[in-house]
Amino acid sequence: MKALLLATLLAQAVLPSLAHYTFPKLLIGNPPIATNDWQFVVKTLNADTGAPLTDPTSNLFRCYATNTAAKTSVYTVNAGTVIGFKSNVPIDHPGHLSIYMAKVNPSSGTDPGSGNVWFKVAQWSPTITGTTWNFPSQGQQTFQFTLPVCLPSDYYLVRIEHIALQGAAIYGGAEYYLACGQIKVVNGGNGTPSPLVSIPGVYNGHEPGVLTNIYYGTTTYLDLLSGLASSSEYDYSSENIPGVDEILSAPWDNMNQLYSGAEAHNARDEVGVYRGTI
Repeated sequence: MKALLLATLLAQAVLPSLAHYTFPKLLIGNPPIATNDWQFVVKTLNADTGAPLTDPTSNLFRCYATNTAAKTSVYTVNAGTVIGFKSNVPIDHPGHLSIYMAKVNPSSGTDPGSGNVWFKVAQWSPTITGTTWNFPSQGQQTFQFTLPVCLPSDYYLVRIEHIALQGAAIYGGAEYYLACGQIKVVNGGNGTPSPLVSIPGVYNGHEPGVLTNIYYGTTTYLDLLSGLASSSEYDYSSENIPGVDEILSAPWDNMNQLYSGAEAHNARDEVGVYRGTI
């Protein structure tokens, strides 16, 4: 027991020294075209250092930025287009990656994206087979999803979030790597995204999906993070998007958490796309 505990502590001490990362580029289309660094992504406070956040209740947890959205350009894109982010280096840390969106106008003020306005559109979650962990986001550099075709035309923030779990066996040990891109969706539909969450507010750091030991004693990953919404019937279809195995389509008029209660998340690498009804 002492040897296993020592091994866990040593692993947690060594792994944080691996390369940190940022998400400076927005990706548009499939195959993707990468924009210039920080052209359409709000420049984060760790742009030069790559240092993560560790407090999910901080006001910086939304976009890791203090400069307002007005300083960043807005990319105009059709609903139904494949978009995403590219990190400055491949992600070294094991963890959980999510993408959220919120209807936010860049000129809306000094606190864009406040309140219950965020909805999750994609996630790359860890899985466990026996005692072997699989981290679909680890080693990857591009993360893409399809904008829902029923997404109403408007301005949006698109937020990528990677929760690095190498030190997550203790409270406050998880590391958060974040960025927000700015887009204007045109030719959209009349869907109503749901459920909506507040960022910060979506996590407190005690969730089993955040506070977990990936080195010892864990046989299931309890993904109790803010879930992808879904209907009672799942419609899976293949899409030619790098790194994505499946697309989950679900109408917005009948949505529940994809994984709720204490249900273990041992599914494949998934990206949820909410297409709704137009």
